[in-house]
Amino acid sequence: MIDAALSSPLTDEEGDLLLRLARREVHSAAAGHPPCPPGPSLPAAFAARRDVYVTLTLEGRLRGCIGTWKAGRTLAENLARAARGVAREDPRFPPVETREVGRLAIEVTVLDPPKVIAGPGDLSMGRHGVSVSHRSGCGLLLPQVAIEHGLGPEEFLGLACRKAGLHAEAWRRDTILEAFSARVFREPGVPRDPRDA
Repeated sequence: MIDAALSSPLTDEEGDLLLRLARREVHSAAAGHPPCPPGPSLPAAFAARRDVYVTLTLEGRLRGCIGTWKAGRTLAENLARAARGVAREDPRFPPVETREVGRLAIEVTVLDPPKVIAGPGDLSMGRHGVSVSHRSGCGLLLPQVAIEHGLGPEEFLGLACRKAGLHAEAWRRDTILEAFSARVFREPGVPRDPRDA
């Protein structure tokens, strides 16, 4: 099993700051402005090498989700990259327009380091996200996706495989399975529609 005690050291106050910084970058990117300067006094935790995903919802529906995976950069750098990316580069959606920004709800998911797992028995739904890697593609799902969709471990792995462009059963062989825990910070707003991945 993945170590259930592995948890993010980030505080709620640091999470609030992540959300504010993400919103600032989403607005800047939507307006066509360059990245915002990081500021001189970020918490020490923001200098740690951590991957992060930024999710946008509009009226409860997914509006974009982009993040970093094994990027080797600091949390602050990855947050800016993900926030700007979700505003302009999610291929499933048109770029965010400045008129939308005030209506968006933002979610920031900070990933803990991944660990290789043997299969679905090593997953705890709602606690672990998963990555499926194969020579033909890679798919990653955040921990909250399993809860939002009511998925069991095998279904969760199958969905990650489909996201990678693989057959749903591909996780059973010739793949590398990794699980990770994460800390999720959400702005107040309409809950995500569980039909969205």
